[in-house]
Amino acid sequence: MDINATFAVELVIFSIFYVFVKRSLWPLFSGVLEERQSVIRDGLASAEEGRLLLATARKEADKMMNDARAKSYHILQQAEAELEILKNEHKREIESLRLESQKQILAEQDRVRAEFLKQAQMHYLSLVEGVLSKVLADDSTVVHQSLEQVLVDSFNDRH
Repeated sequence: MDINATFAVELVIFSIFYVFVKRSLWPLFSGVLEERQSVIRDGLASAEEGRLLLATARKEADKMMNDARAKSYHILQQAEAELEILKNEHKREIESLRLESQKQILAEQDRVRAEFLKQAQMHYLSLVEGVLSKVLADDSTVVHQSLEQVLVDSFNDRH
């Protein structure tokens, strides 16, 4: 490579260009670069802060979800317990009503049975009285009273 006058002129022009850029344009570029670095630095700090806020928000959301699940489970358990209590109360009430209706049915059966026996006794007594009054034509009052006493004793012995 030959060093000639062109090289010297190019070196002088490059030096002038270098001094010009360093004194006039470089401060503008360095200001823009510093401003850009500041914006990038602030963006990175904001991103890190946002990441931390997001992590905190996720933890808080998880905590709230867990609390909500626990509350809903507790409410469900309470509802199931109340349902069981109500079921037991209704079972007792149904059983009580069933027993009361059975008592009423038995009482009505006893009343009907007693009424039937009374009517059967009266019918039987009148039938026997009629037969005896025809067979024994004398004092029917004495016969009637003795028959009634025998029938009453007979029915009472059975029950």
